[in-house]
Formats: sequence, structure tokens, C-alpha cells
Amino acid sequence: MYITLNYKFFLLLFTIIILITVFFTSCRRDPNHYRSTYRSKTNEVVDTNSSPIQDHKNSKAYNDSLAKHFSTLVKTQFYYTEAAKEKSRDKRIVDFANTIIIEYQNILKEMSILVQSTTQDSIINLSDKRLVLHKLENSYSKDYESLFLEETIKLQFSIREVLWQIKNNTLNTDLQVFYEKLIQETEIRIDEATNLLDNV
Repeated sequence: MYITLNYKFFLLLFTIIILITVFFTSCRRDPNHYRSTYRSKTNEVVDTNSSPIQDHKNSKAYNDSLAKHFSTLVKTQFYYTEAAKEKSRDKRIVDFANTIIIEYQNILKEMSILVQSTTQDSIINLSDKRLVLHKLENSYSKDYESLFLEETIKLQFSIREVLWQIKNNTLNTDLQVFYEKLIQETEIRIDEATNLLDNV
């Protein structure tokens, strides 16, 4: 009986010692063993302290597609705003159109400096297309002014959406602040167009 108890105690003690040894050995494993998990295919160590990976963050292809879309929308806004200056008989609409053109010219100049483009034309000409807004193609429509304002509001909402995407896709804090300012200006433009639409 005494031998059996001693044997069981020894077996239990031996098992506990083995488990403790295994536990401490695994805790002392070389940290570089885990780093190898974060290596890319080129065996370059990825900095695990960097910001979390996001789908398109700072992706050149995605940035280019957003810039082209922005260019298309601005080109469309310019085209129909210039047309509204010529076609509209309402001074408020002409003044509003002039304001939009001046604002966008200033925006493109500032953007050129920030994104290190050569000229404002290089930004607006990233896209060789503009949208065709069929409602505004007929210059003799009696509702031309209200149609222009409606389409401007839609365009400004689209521009704001693209600016949000561009802002969220850049890591440059100066550009983020700049795009945030543009978004706020776009919202002001939407409010102005909405107020005019209520009074046309």
C-alpha cells in the first residue's frame, strides 16, 4: 500500500515537473520565431506597428481612378456653369455661376501646389470626358434655371462623395485638411443652390 502511494505520488510529481518545463520552454521561445510570420514574399519584414491595412489606402491605381472621376465631375460642372452664364436671364443664377467658376479655379490652383502638379489644367484634364446632362442640353427650356440648379446640386453631391473617398485614401495630413475644407465648401455650394432653387 505504501509503495503504491509512493509510486502514484512520484508519477504525479514527475508529470507536473514535465508540464512546468514544457510551459517555460515555450514562453522563452525566440521572438524572431513569430516575426517570420509577418514576412512578405520578398522576405522583407513588415512593420507590425504601422497603421492597419486598409483596402485602398494610398493605392496609386485607386487614387488615379478617384482623381479621374473628380476631373470628370469638375469638367462637367465647368461646362454647364459656363453655359448657364450665357443662357440664364436671371442675375442671381449668373452671379452663382460666376462664383462657382472662380471658386473652382482657386481650388485647382491650390490643389496643383499640394499634389505637385504642374498646372491646374493637368488636374482638370486627367479625364478627357465630361458627363452629358440631357436636361441642360436644351437651352430654350423655360425651366432652364431650376434645371441648372437641380443638376448642380446633384453634381456637387457627387463631387463631395469623391472628395470624401480621396480624403480617406490619402495618408498626407496636409491633403486631408485640404480635402476636408473642399468638402465643407461643397456643402456650402449645395446650400446656396438649394436656397436659389426655392426662390427661382
